Amino acid sequence: MLWTANGALIVVLQPMLAYILKGWITSTKTQILVGYLVFIVSFITVSRAEAFSGFMGAMVILTIGEMFVWPGVPSIANDLAPAGRAGFYQGIVNSTATAG
Repeated sequence: MLWTANGALIVVLQPMLAYILKGWITSTKTQILVGYLVFIVSFITVSRAEAFSGFMGAMVILTIGEMFVWPGVPSIANDLAPAGRAGFYQGIVNSTATAG
């Protein structure tokens, strides 16, 4: 149920995320930092969970964090890659995320 909630939230919350990114968070670096802060809150929440509802709450928070972080990571890789090597570096970044 946790992964089902994760997938559903990603689909449902995309319009909200797009609104936040267009209106308030203009840099990719800030987007990723906000996502990391949300990740921290989710890990604190799950560390204190004693019932399924606590785990579900942590998953909701984690999902919001990953919605901020993971779209920005390939973008940062693209910005930092040498000319003509952006695809290679994006592939490395995405491969390591999958391997993890």
